[in-house]
Amino acid sequence: MLLPSARSVARRLQTLSPRIDELVAAQLWIEVRTFPWQRLGKVAANVLASLRVAVMLDCGVASQLQRSDRTWSRTRSLDPASYCWAAVAAPPTVTSAEEELASLLAWACEANVITTEDRSLLLCLVATADSASSVTRRSRSGLMGDRVSAAVGEAFGVSSVTVRRRARRTMTALSEACAEEEWFAA
Repeated sequence: MLLPSARSVARRLQTLSPRIDELVAAQLWIEVRTFPWQRLGKVAANVLASLRVAVMLDCGVASQLQRSDRTWSRTRSLDPASYCWAAVAAPPTVTSAEEELASLLAWACEANVITTEDRSLLLCLVATADSASSVTRRSRSGLMGDRVSAAVGEAFGVSSVTVRRRARRTMTALSEACAEEEWFAA
């Protein structure tokens, strides 16, 4: 029943790839098999909308990449054999995510971007989210999840809504400050 509409999607997206028919067929199978039948209606419309978005993501359409993952959309891959690597004097020192986060938060506190309470809240959120078993993309990799924010709120004596609001405000302040000044060069 979805075949005529899938052909239409393939025809509209044919400029994206010479193998568009294969991409659409494969993604149609995935969308049909993973469709949440119990909670969504309008099956054909939802499957086709998801199909179009997923095929555009597979083909690397910039607008879809920005919507789904802003960080990945800003990333440029570089061939390991590229001449650009010759310009690098020494390989960068590898730091763990924990060290990088500690460095960022220390810089932010010194520059009065965030308070020490904000830093404590974020560190507690990270530790709690790291120990949590379920992580969803919608909750900012688990930091804004209901269980995580409730546990942190209980530890800090505030509601989970307050935890999420303070964390969101703190992360926005960090993002804006990092965009203005390169904290890692300090």
